Amino acid sequence: MTSKQRAYLKGLAMTIEPIFQLGKASLTPENTKAINEALEARELIKINVLQNCADNPKAIAVMIAERTHSQIVQVIGKKIVLYKPKTKSKSKEKSNTKQSSKTFSANKLKGSEKKQSKKSFKNKVQNKTEQSKKEFKNKAKNAASKNNNSRGMEAKNVSRKKSSRNYGGNV
Repeated sequence: MTSKQRAYLKGLAMTIEPIFQLGKASLTPENTKAINEALEARELIKINVLQNCADNPKAIAVMIAERTHSQIVQVIGKKIVLYKPKTKSKSKEKSNTKQSSKTFSANKLKGSEKKQSKKSFKNKVQNKTEQSKKEFKNKAKNAASKNNNSRGMEAKNVSRKKSSRNYGGNV
């Protein structure tokens, strides 16, 4: 695992809560089995080592990583973050190799339909964004013209007040 990958996984791990707690009994075979199942389901998990656990969290992380064939992302204090990439199931691989030529060509057609639908979707999104930009510009112009008109009226009122002060009378 590269440092960039590790940094990315650390960022993802910041938002997740620990799903296991290891306490006084430390690491048991049941805990190892449950952690392995969680890694297969989630890929990235966080484990909390409680204060009453006598073992070192780094040593526990190494043991779990060896037993579950996972990788240690980080160990900070009493928190352990582990990563295990998902593997494809063997039954799916076998079914993929047995595909007939008819289904293969049908899949090609579906793929081309998907590409066309993606293009049409992109065009729709671009048209909507252009329309919303135009609407926003029009609203901004209208708001600016309203502000200019109201400022002009305020300026006239201010100038009237000044002139009435200078001459001492009503104008």
